[in-house]
Amino acid sequence: MDPRRFACLLFLSTRPLAAQGLPVLPTGQAQPAPTPKTPEEELAALQREKERLLREIDYVKNRVTNAKDLLADKFATRGLSVRAIDAGRSNTTPVSMPPQAPRHARLMLDDERGNYPTDTMVVVNGAPISREAYNLVLAHENVNIDPSMRGQLGLFDLIRIEGTAAVFGEDARAEQLADLATKLAAGKTVAELAPEFGTLPGAAADGRLEVTHNSRFGPRFEQVAFDLEVGQTSRTFRHHAGYVVMHKDGVEKGATPEVDKVIVHCLQIPYTDSDEELRKAQMQVSSAQVEILVTDKETMMLLPAMYRAPEYLPQPTEDRTMDRVTAMQKSLDTLAAEIERAKAADGEVEKTRLPMLEARYDRLKAELTKLQNPDAATDAPVVPQVPQKPSKSGKAAPAPQDPKDE
Repeated sequence: MDPRRFACLLFLSTRPLAAQGLPVLPTGQAQPAPTPKTPEEELAALQREKERLLREIDYVKNRVTNAKDLLADKFATRGLSVRAIDAGRSNTTPVSMPPQAPRHARLMLDDERGNYPTDTMVVVNGAPISREAYNLVLAHENVNIDPSMRGQLGLFDLIRIEGTAAVFGEDARAEQLADLATKLAAGKTVAELAPEFGTLPGAAADGRLEVTHNSRFGPRFEQVAFDLEVGQTSRTFRHHAGYVVMHKDGVEKGATPEVDKVIVHCLQIPYTDSDEELRKAQMQVSSAQVEILVTDKETMMLLPAMYRAPEYLPQPTEDRTMDRVTAMQKSLDTLAAEIERAKAADGEVEKTRLPMLEARYDRLKAELTKLQNPDAATDAPVVPQVPQKPSKSGKAAPAPQDPKDE
C-alpha cells in the first residue's frame, strides 16, 4: 500500500473529537488525565487499527470495481423461483365424494307413538316438536309472508332448532342453566347477566336487540318477542345456537304493522363452545341429514319439500298458475282443518287463534278467487270453486247460488 495514503487515513482516524462530531468537555473544564499506556499496548492498538483500515480499503475497492455489475443485478427483472420436492407421479385417480342424499321423513309406526307425548307432531333426531309449539308460531301474524308458506317456514324453523339442540343434549349445559335460573330468581335482570352468559350475534354488550317482522333470528324467536308482554321475561327456550332468555322492554309502532319493532334484552347460553361443532350440526339439519318422524300424512304435507318422502312431493306441471292454485287450495283445506281443531279444543290458546285462523281463511280465499278469475268483470259476482269455511256448528256452509240461476 502507498505509504502516503496510509498516512492520510491514519491522520483522519486521529482527528480531534470535535471535528468528528463527538462530545467534548466545556471550555475551561479540566480534561481528565489519560491513562498512560505502555509502548507494547500502543503498538498493538495501532496494529489493530491498521488491519481494520486495510479491510475497509479492500471492501471499497471491490465495490468500485463491481459497481456496474451490482447496479445491473439490483434492477434486473427476476422470475418466480419455486422450490419443490419431486414426489413422483400418482398412479391413482382422485376420488370425488358423491353428494349425500337427503334422509326423507317417514310416518311414525304404531309402536313408536308411545315413546313420545300425545301432542307430538314431528320428531327430529329423537326430539319431539309439539303441535302447541307449531300452533304458536303459526298464530303469529306476519303480514310480510305469504299465508300459504307461513306453516312451512315455521315448521322448518322448529326442525332446525330441535335438530341442532338434539345433537348436544341438555346435560352439557345443565350446570349453567341451573346457575342462570338461580340468579334470575334472585332478582338479576337479563341485561345484567348477558355479559356473563353471552348473547346473540348483533346484540349490544347488555343483550339489547330490536326485533322486526321477518327477523333474521327466525319465526320462533320473532313469535316469542312479539307475544311477550312489555316488562315480562320469558322462560328459557331453545334457539338455533343455544338456550335463550328474553326480556321485553317496549314496542315501537311503525307507520304500518309491517314495520313494527320490539325492543328486547336477550342472553344466550350456547350449545357448545366449538363453532365448528355447531356449524356441523346446523349443516346436517339444513342438508336434510337428520331423522324425522311424523305422526300422520297431513303433517307430512306440511313439511318443507326437502324433508318429505318422494311419494308426497308434488308432481311437476307446466302451468305455474295451476301449481299456485293447487297449493292455495291445499292451504285452504289445511286452514279448514285447523279451524275445526280449534273449535273442538278447550284451551285458551285455541280460542285466541280462532279469529286469526278465520281471518286468514277469508283472505286466502279472496286471493284464490282473484287468481282463478283474473278477467272477471267487477260488477258480476263470481262464485269460486273453493272449499267453504266451516260454520260454528262444525258443518260446511252451503255454497251460494249464482244470481243468474234464481
